[in-house]
Amino acid sequence: MLTKIRLLLFLSFCAIGATSLAQTGKLKKANDLYGKLAYAKAATIYDDLLGSSVDSPELKAKLAHCYYQNNKLKKAEEFYNLAFDATSDLSVDHYFYF
Repeated sequence: MLTKIRLLLFLSFCAIGATSLAQTGKLKKANDLYGKLAYAKAATIYDDLLGSSVDSPELKAKLAHCYYQNNKLKKAEEFYNLAFDATSDLSVDHYFYF
């Protein structure tokens, strides 16, 4: 019985670690696309990462900028507001576009 519990705990930690690693990989891919000005593709990935362990004000600000660049201004405003409500330590560029 104790062995089964240990195995279950071990598998749970492995699953959590794999999920976190996958989210970090997705964030890197989104940031690469963002850097290549592929804003529509980056926005899709950033949107998937909302609420995950890699969610941050910077992620929300980048998502807002992606929406801005794709002329989705209401969504851009929404995510800029969320980003600025969470922190004031964002790039000056984000303030400019907001």
